[in-house]
Amino acid sequence: MVCAISTHIVSQAGFSNQQAKTGAVTLIQRFGSALNLNIHFHMLFLEGAISENAWGVTTFTRIKAPSR
Repeated sequence: MVCAISTHIVSQAGFSNQQAKTGAVTLIQRFGSALNLNIHFHMLFLEGAISENAWGVTTFTRIKAPSR
């Protein structure tokens, strides 16, 4: 799931996976509000891609918000 979302974000920014990267944090939540076993994931992604030019300068390219 992380690879698919990251690839989509990088391509929306106009880059390939070799040219730019994005970032994500995943939190595993094991319990629900009633302390019942309910394993699920919360993922936060950057809203863009980070690329580096030939001189080593990094830039962040923001993408548009997803449509409905």
